Amino acid sequence: MSKSSESQSTPTSLRFGITTWQNRPVSYTWTASGGNSGSGTLTTNNSALITGLPAGEIITLSIAPEIEAITIAANSGNDKRRLVDVTQWGTATWSTMENAFSDCVNLNITATDMPDLSAVSSMRNMFRNCQSLTGPANIGSWNTANVTNMEGLFSIALAFNQDISSWNTANVTDMRGMFVAARSFNQNIGNWNTTNVTNMQGMFQDARTFNQNIGNWNTQNVTNMQGMFAYALAFNKDISNWRTSNVTNMSYMFRDAKAFNQNISSWNTNAVTDMSWMFCNSIAFNQPIGNWNTAAVTNMSAMFASATSFNQDINNWNTAAVTNMNGMFDSGTFNKPIGNWNTAAVTDMHGMFNLARSFNQDISGWDVSSVIRLGYMFTQASAFNQNLGSWQLNPNVDMTSMLDNSGMDCQNYAFTLQGWANNTNIPSGRNLGARDRQYGTNAVAARTLLTTAKGWTITGDSNRGTCIPPLPFITVWDMSKSSESQSTPTSLRFGITTWQNRPVSYTWTASGGN
Repeated sequence: MSKSSESQSTPTSLRFGITTWQNRPVSYTWTASGGNSGSGTLTTNNSALITGLPAGEIITLSIAPEIEAITIAANSGNDKRRLVDVTQWGTATWSTMENAFSDCVNLNITATDMPDLSAVSSMRNMFRNCQSLTGPANIGSWNTANVTNMEGLFSIALAFNQDISSWNTANVTDMRGMFVAARSFNQNIGNWNTTNVTNMQGMFQDARTFNQNIGNWNTQNVTNMQGMFAYALAFNKDISNWRTSNVTNMSYMFRDAKAFNQNISSWNTNAVTDMSWMFCNSIAFNQPIGNWNTAAVTNMSAMFASATSFNQDINNWNTAAVTNMNGMFDSGTFNKPIGNWNTAAVTDMHGMFNLARSFNQDISGWDVSSVIRLGYMFTQASAFNQNLGSWQLNPNVDMTSMLDNSGMDCQNYAFTLQGWANNTNIPSGRNLGARDRQYGTNAVAARTLLTTAKGWTITGDSNRGTCIPPLPFITVWDMSKSSESQSTPTSLRFGITTWQNRPVSYTWTASGGN
C-alpha cells in the first residue's frame, strides 16, 4: 500500500473491478506484511472495494475461485498503480481477460501456475501499459485456443520479451496494436496461424527492436495494415509473399521504419484506397513498386515524404481516383518522370514537392483544374525548372508560396506567366508566391494583366530585364606554369563572389581527357 493511487481509494482501501460466477458473492482474505490480516465478501460485480487495510504495507489478497474476471483499470476509480504481482492464478475459470491489468504500470507476474483461459475469447488490452511486466515465465504455454481478440494485448508493455511462439492463434481475428510500443519484444512468432486475422493495424508500431521472420504469415483475410510497422526501427524481413488482396488501408504502414528495404513489388494492392504516409521517412526503402495497381487509391498524401532513398519508376501508376497528393514527395530525393499521371480528380497538392531538391520533371500536361490547394507546392524545390503555363487553374485555387525559392529560371517563370495570362479562363483574385523568381521584359505585359485585370497579388518576384539563357563563365588554366600561391601542382586557388552568396557549381576538363 506504499504505492500511490490514482483512484478514489484511501491509503487503507483498495478498489478494483471483478466479475463472479453467476454474479454471486465471492469471499476474500488478506494478509499484510506487518502481520495483520482480514477477510470479507465481495458482493458487487464491477466495483469491488476493500477497506480497513493497514497503510503503507504490502497486502497479499486472495480471492476465491468463483471470480471470473478482474478489471483493474475498468474505470478511473480503480487502484492501477498498487498492483505489483500475481503470485497464483488458482483454479478460477476466467471468462475474459479484456482490460484485466491495463495501466498497471508496476505489475510483474511471478506465478508458476497458469490461468484457465479455456473460456476466454478476448485478451484485448490485457497487459496494456504494464510497463514493468517481464513475466510470467510460462506465458508461452498458455492456452489461447479460443481467443479471438488480441488487440493491444502487449501495447506499451515496455519490458516484455517472453517467448510466445507456441501460442495457438488459429481463431484470432483482431491483432491491431498488439505490440504497439512493446519496445523490448523480439521473439520468433513466425509460425503463428494468422489465417483468420482481419485487422493488423499498428500491430508492431513503435516496436523498436522487433525483427523476426514473419514472411510466412497467412494474411489473406487482412483488410487493415495501417501503421503496421510505423516506427518499427529494426524491422527488415522479407514479407514479399504476403497475400494482400483484401487490404484496403496501407496508410502509415512503414512510416519511420528506417531499416526496411524489402522487395514488395509483387503485393496485390487492387483493393487499397489509402496509401497516405506509407513510406514517409522510410529512409532505406527503394524498391521497384511501379507495377502496383493503384486504381482504387484516393489518398497518396505524404506517401514518400522524406523517403530519401526512394527513386523508382512509378510513371505508369493509375492515379485517376486520387484526390489528395498533399506533401507526397516533400523533402524526398525522387526524380523520375510522372508526367503520365491522371490528376483530374486531385484537389490537394499542397507542398507536394516542398523541399524536394532533386525533382525536375515535365508535369506541364497535368490536369490541375480540380486542385484548390497548390500552396507551397514547389517551395525550395531548387532543381525544379519547368514551364507550367499550360496549367488550367481552379477558380478557388490557393497558390500561397507556390514557387517560393524554387529552381524555376527567368525563362520558364516568364513562360508560365505568359501562359496563364493568355488563358481567357484564368481565375481572378489569386495570390501567387514567387519569392526570388525573375521574369523578363517579355513577361511584363502578362504579369501586369494578371495583377490588374485579373486582380492577382504576386509576391517576391522581380523584373530581370532580358531573360538571357544561363551561360557559364569559361576560363583556361595552364597547370604546367609555376604558381605564386599556396596551391599544389594539382590544385587551383582564386576568389569569387556569387549571387546572394549562394553556392555555385563548376565543371572542368583537362587536355589529357580527364
